[in-house]
Amino acid sequence: MGRRRIAYWVYFLTVIFLGGWVLSLAFPPKVHYPWPEIVGAIILTLVTEASPVAFPRGGGSLSVGFAVIFASIIHFGTGPGSLVAALGTIRPREFRLKVPWEFVLFNRAQLVLSASAAGWVFTSLGGVPGNVKVFQVLPALLLSGLAYFVVNFLAVGTGLTLAQRIPFRTIWTANLKFVAPQYVAITPLGILLGVMYKDVGPSGVLLFFIPLMAARYSFQRYFEIRQIYLSTIEAMVRSIEARDPYTSGHSAVVRDYAVAVAKQMKLAESDIEKLEYVALLHDVGKLAVPDAVLLKKSKLSPEEYGLIKQHPVVGASIVGEVALLGDAVAAVRHHHEWFDGQGYPDGLSGDQIPLTARILGVCDAFDAMTSERPYKRAYTFQEGVEELRRCAGSQFDPAVVNEFLEVVKEVSPRRAEASKRVQESRLVAGDALAAIRQAAAATAAAAATTTAASAATPASSAATPASSAVTPPAATSAVVTPPTATTPLPSGRPAKTS
Repeated sequence: MGRRRIAYWVYFLTVIFLGGWVLSLAFPPKVHYPWPEIVGAIILTLVTEASPVAFPRGGGSLSVGFAVIFASIIHFGTGPGSLVAALGTIRPREFRLKVPWEFVLFNRAQLVLSASAAGWVFTSLGGVPGNVKVFQVLPALLLSGLAYFVVNFLAVGTGLTLAQRIPFRTIWTANLKFVAPQYVAITPLGILLGVMYKDVGPSGVLLFFIPLMAARYSFQRYFEIRQIYLSTIEAMVRSIEARDPYTSGHSAVVRDYAVAVAKQMKLAESDIEKLEYVALLHDVGKLAVPDAVLLKKSKLSPEEYGLIKQHPVVGASIVGEVALLGDAVAAVRHHHEWFDGQGYPDGLSGDQIPLTARILGVCDAFDAMTSERPYKRAYTFQEGVEELRRCAGSQFDPAVVNEFLEVVKEVSPRRAEASKRVQESRLVAGDALAAIRQAAAATAAAAATTTAASAATPASSAATPASSAVTPPAATSAVVTPPTATTPLPSGRPAKTS
């Protein structure tokens, strides 16, 4: 058993033990509790927990059940509130035994600890369960909610780090901006729910059920819109790559490399997320490049190369319309800049080039070098590495190259099988496209030859014996012959014969 696995079990079992121990001390003897009402709170929490909202990253989730738990803490007390947190948060997947037992017990225990921390802060600062005077104990209420959030988030974040090997910093920075506002919004609902319970009774709690579910729906829609946004970007990328089968999957590979390098360089999680999007969209400007230029197999003319060099500018103008990406759009515009200033479109050099653009440039070039193309063979992994090292300091930022070479050893093996399938699909699709174009060209040439022959035949040829009608014209042999350098393809450009 490795050290990480040992740490995993030590942490989980420790939290489970502490949660059980704290809960065992939470109910002093000879204290009367309104058990029917507590059971009702547990049932209400179960209902709200039935449809949790998944975190963007890391595998955690959020529900509006916190409002009922918090109301139970300030109305019934720490012990009952902890019990509501432990039993009311059991989700359908856990009832169906779809979750490992240690996760089930861990979640029960960490929620007991979170609720106990909240109850302790509330009572320590003058709060009296069941007699909440909001304005007098408002600081206690707010700090109590904060205590619950901190303990809960730290416990879950550490558990996810050990269980899924996701850096805690990634979990914290990626999810905090989503989770914290939800707690801020739900805490006042929990306070009102607790006050309403005292003044109106269980019927008042039911009145709050609809607002609670409305809050849950708004959270779900927020995350769904975010996912739709990403899916739209991916669909746009697929439409771009459909123009050239040989580049299919290129943007996804560049994205994986870029994210790995950004994490290696310890960029902020918000910057990594934006880089993930712009890496997918870095070639969107090629939509403005004619097929005759974009798919050309022979050497580009100066005018054609000038069109290619405009695609970062066009891409930046398109991606710039997405307000959520902010200044990350600069990575699209400048990912073809060279470290020595010899790149395009603006001739930037060194640190003038945004760091995300320098990362994108290295990742983009490496995948292009190690991918098969109709006009060149793919570099081997080692050849690609040597080329990056050779061009470090001229085309590429040496620091980025060094970081890339650190992570590519880990990223490439994980992508090996997927990349093999992508390359095979690129080749099959490319060969099929070439065959279709060749057949179309040959058919067009045959038709032109037949038309010309018919036009030159004298009227008396109508008496030609019927047997000659089945004699194939010489041009039909072009159907099975690769087109020569002068045979036009449907795009109007010559095909390369070598």
